[in-house]
Amino acid sequence: NGELYFKTNTWYTNRGGDFDWNYAMDNSTTYAYYVPRIASSGKSVRRDNYNSPTSSALTLNLPRNANSFDRFVFSAQDANTGFAKQDTGGIYRTVNLQTQPPVWTNIWVPSTPTMRGIAISPADANFLYVILKDKSIYKTVNALAAVPVFTAMTPAPLPVSATNSSGGFAVLK
Repeated sequence: NGELYFKTNTWYTNRGGDFDWNYAMDNSTTYAYYVPRIASSGKSVRRDNYNSPTSSALTLNLPRNANSFDRFVFSAQDANTGFAKQDTGGIYRTVNLQTQPPVWTNIWVPSTPTMRGIAISPADANFLYVILKDKSIYKTVNALAAVPVFTAMTPAPLPVSATNSSGGFAVLK
């Protein structure tokens, strides 16, 4: 809980606990990380945790949807390409992630809009997967196209308790 970072063989902290619970790291050389929503502002932000860890967070300029939490995934091949999932706002893509502020384009809103998870192929950023609240999974093989096409896959099995969870999954090479 809080923010820790490792630099020159030493662990540091620049903030106390209870800051946020879900972070994502991009694939740039700036060691930036992304926070889905800062409680005080309700905005998603980026921090350069290596070069200036105590600096102010930079806004990501994502459209804000009420009661929606962001999740981020990033291309392993291109540090400027990233995707954000908002539970009820759809999937957004940026191709200028390292610019301040990045520009986001909404590329898909499912007909059942409550999304729970997003994953990207580590081998190809065109392969993007989304899991919905009802455990249905959608996949696109052209996430970088102007208008990606998402198709339904086999539904994910429910957990033994059969209760909804926040959902999440990983894509392996």
